[in-house]
Amino acid sequence: MDDHDAPNLNGLAGAHPARYVVYDHGTPRTVLAGVIEEAQVCLFVNGVELATFMCLPVDAHELALGFLRLEGLIGGLSDVRAWHIVDGGTCVDVWLNHPIELPKRAITTSG
Repeated sequence: MDDHDAPNLNGLAGAHPARYVVYDHGTPRTVLAGVIEEAQVCLFVNGVELATFMCLPVDAHELALGFLRLEGLIGGLSDVRAWHIVDGGTCVDVWLNHPIELPKRAITTSG
């Protein structure tokens, strides 16, 4: 794909220009548009792996903190001592102000 052919993705993070075929009522047509990138992002809590997400690798810390809140592992940001994005954005390391009981096996989910 030439640069002059690339679609304008308006700075959409995690999207890559791609050419593909769409079938509309049985008629194929070539489309130049964006395809969303998906990556495996791991979540470590207090130094132990808790979960792995398949998600858009953008704002992974927000996904991780929201996951911890919805799972009832934190009540809010006041429970979080620190968080870091590591490995080029594919891992979120969260340190809490309190210990938690982790499940017996890691959780895999889509984000």
